Amino acid sequence: MSTIISTMLGEFCGPLTPQQRELLERAFARCDESLECAGRLMTIARALEHPETQHGVAEISRIIRDSIQRHFEKATSRNIELRLELPEQTLFVQGLEASLSETMDELINNALKYTPDHGLIRIEVVDDVAHRQVFVTLEDSGPGIPEEARPRIFDPFYRTPTAIKSGVAGTGLGLAMVKAIILASGGTISVGKSPLGGASFEIRLPSCPWPDSVSKADLDYVSMRVVIIGGVAAGPKVAAKLSRLDPYAEISIVEKGKVLSYAGCGLPYYISGIVRDQKQLMSSPAGDVRDPVFFQKVKNIRVLNQTEAVQIDRESKRVLIRDLANHKDAWISYDKLVLATGGKAIVPQIEGIKLKNIFTLHGVGDAEGIKTALEGTSAHDVVIVGGGLIGIEMTEALVRAGCRVTIVESRDQILSGLDWEMARLVERYLESRGVKILTNICVERFEGQEKVHRVILKSMGIPADLVILAVGVQPNVELAIKAGLAVGPTGGIQVNPMLQTSDADIYAAGDCVEHVGLLMDSPIYAPMGSTANKQGRTVAVNLAGGNEPFAGVLSTFVCKLFDYNVGKTGLTEMQAREMGYKVVVVLCPGPDHDHFVPGAQDLLLKLIVDYKSRRILGVQAIGPGVVDKRIDVAATAISGKMTVDQLAHVDLGYAPPFSPVLDNLITAANVAKNKLEGRFLGISSQELHHRMENRDPLLLLDVRTPVEVQHFRLKGSLSIPLGSLRSRLYELPREAEIVTVCNYSLRAYEAAVILRQAGYNSVSVLDGGLSMWPYDLDHSA
Repeated sequence: MSTIISTMLGEFCGPLTPQQRELLERAFARCDESLECAGRLMTIARALEHPETQHGVAEISRIIRDSIQRHFEKATSRNIELRLELPEQTLFVQGLEASLSETMDELINNALKYTPDHGLIRIEVVDDVAHRQVFVTLEDSGPGIPEEARPRIFDPFYRTPTAIKSGVAGTGLGLAMVKAIILASGGTISVGKSPLGGASFEIRLPSCPWPDSVSKADLDYVSMRVVIIGGVAAGPKVAAKLSRLDPYAEISIVEKGKVLSYAGCGLPYYISGIVRDQKQLMSSPAGDVRDPVFFQKVKNIRVLNQTEAVQIDRESKRVLIRDLANHKDAWISYDKLVLATGGKAIVPQIEGIKLKNIFTLHGVGDAEGIKTALEGTSAHDVVIVGGGLIGIEMTEALVRAGCRVTIVESRDQILSGLDWEMARLVERYLESRGVKILTNICVERFEGQEKVHRVILKSMGIPADLVILAVGVQPNVELAIKAGLAVGPTGGIQVNPMLQTSDADIYAAGDCVEHVGLLMDSPIYAPMGSTANKQGRTVAVNLAGGNEPFAGVLSTFVCKLFDYNVGKTGLTEMQAREMGYKVVVVLCPGPDHDHFVPGAQDLLLKLIVDYKSRRILGVQAIGPGVVDKRIDVAATAISGKMTVDQLAHVDLGYAPPFSPVLDNLITAANVAKNKLEGRFLGISSQELHHRMENRDPLLLLDVRTPVEVQHFRLKGSLSIPLGSLRSRLYELPREAEIVTVCNYSLRAYEAAVILRQAGYNSVSVLDGGLSMWPYDLDHSA
């Protein structure tokens, strides 16, 4: 019959009207249901009449994993979690693999039918050695099975009243088939109420010894047992790399949270809507969601999420873990242990901190809370406490959501990774986008009824419907301290270059460890997702028998703020001076590619050089221009201990749409060479501003065109265009201390050369020009 209907649907007998097609499709579906029904009845009859047909030996864990994989897409589409808890050892049970696979498919499919969206289906396998049985428990968070219906639930064609009312299709034969197969396999099955609220099916099957037909060397050989605590960045990277290097390693990840291997640095972009789906933050570049099934199926890695590591027993080499869903404790043994416990947001103990709508941004849960608040109508005034990277990156999402944003920072600048004048330029840009910035001020308390409504500072109050705490991150080391592992002066776990802790069998990586600074004399704490992933690879290589030290970090970062880019690598000027370096500093503004190609944007660059060795110590770059590639080249140069002389001759790629003919970094290196050799005498904006405030006798010579000067200028400056300077030297007193000024310092440098050649001995150039002047300018005509 189905063949005839299929032929008619293919319109081999002539065209169909929409009504005819609908009727035939419904008839075809009924045929399928009938065939399925008949097949299940035959299975039930065969299992009951000839139970010997179900005798065999099957590996139960693999059967369940394969069944979960078959239902994974369906569960994911409805945000239902399929959680699998397996014992460490391989288990064999009595039964046919094909029949037991059909049984698991039916139970999981049945659970998916009745579990609501965002629900949970939990499958646990337990080896009952004493009774020579294997328990398989399947629980769901659905409506459950009423107690009065449970005695009949396995009867053929029986469906509960709840199932009938739900409208979910079914024949009432699935569970009857399951029971027949389990009984024929020598087992039992029962149903009850799940702690999750829904149904709980418990299967007991006779366990079997390892069959002769299966090679124990292939399935059971384990080179080492590796337990990884932490499943966000460093932990999954260790596991993934190690599984490729050593396929015989038994790898387990213990993660307290529900979500694995997510891009925490992408949370601001998820809140802003640039990343539309939360799953994108947890997916591989190929689009695979990195969940427990993915790690088990693709990488053969066991994941215990929503499981907390409570205690490390170093003597017995085991970890006490706690299932946060059922509060059960268990020990898991290891040969090597990896701590990737990450960092945790610093939450200041301020009055009112427990009020609603006060968030950190240190996980998917926080991101969802902030996103929900922004999607409503309640968040108009937002206060960000802390001017670090996390807080700054959040401003764009908040402003685009129509919020009035205020950043409160206790230090004298935002972005402490930059020097003051560079940070001040970023502040001025943010202020131009409507962001209010308050520095040198602390929050005293939060006020509100249930939700925060006001942030009280020392001298003022700010309305607030939403507060984001972004005061920093600290290493999560409680477990390591309890285990007696050494912790360094930064508060992070101490590790050697191989990333081993004070216990050689325990490694640590990511935001929980302190780092070696490539240019620093003492350890530093530099939590970054990129560092965590690199350290994860290093740990994996060393676990697999390699000898790969982790070199250290330069505290490199880049970030995007609206149409402005910010980046830094190496030492700041302040850090270098505090470490005793005599430094030469270059401020070098300019377009990020040739000015005659449309789209060129300003790039404001700062270069710090050691006077004695001429080595590059640090680079900072800000502006709408392309920042990241300059920072990356600089990080490479610093790591290679390059001098400005070497950097000036690096063969960088050039084409007009990509860079000036001499790239901004090369130009900055040439300026540094001129300074080192006494050909360029500069004055910093801070020094010039200080002398202007003190009314020191200075002649500020602006060599821009009159049209440019009309827009803005330094107050009290004298305007002589560069092209007229030689003919107007008589206007400049020879005894005057002159500071030449232009937008980019290029014309100012030319003017200084002309003046020195003409016998003016006290001439300096404003470093960075007016493009990098961090103070107010005179905008009067």
